[in-house]
Amino acid sequence: MIRTLFLLLIFSVSAHAAEELQDLYAIDNAAFWSRWNQEKTAALTCDSIPTTSRFIAEAVADFSGSEVDEANANVIESLTLANSDCLMRAVAVLPSTDRTIFFRKFIVLPLFHSPAELANSLNKLWSTGQYKDLKSAFDLARDN
Repeated sequence: MIRTLFLLLIFSVSAHAAEELQDLYAIDNAAFWSRWNQEKTAALTCDSIPTTSRFIAEAVADFSGSEVDEANANVIESLTLANSDCLMRAVAVLPSTDRTIFFRKFIVLPLFHSPAELANSLNKLWSTGQYKDLKSAFDLARDN
């Protein structure tokens, strides 16, 4: 129950933050990139799963193929290769529909690394039996 309430709080905040970021991108590009760089740094250090998860939730938000999508892809693909366990813990708290979007957008159709390279990094975790629900979301994203 407490976990459910916590997750609902994170995602209501994340949805609002994603909208706020999109608005900031439209009106003050320099401020947007300053904030994005702060959030990127926090996500990559992975000191806080909620912070990394919020970065991912914002990345899942549609910026319509913009430079933001490229920048997000670079960070997420790097995190997949460098710290896939952190990434999966952060993705695990996303709603199931966002998980599928995440896998499709950043792992199945990556911009900077091969899909096989990213999948191999994740398969190391999945082969231990961890994150079975995330493996299912990945399979769904890959097969559609």
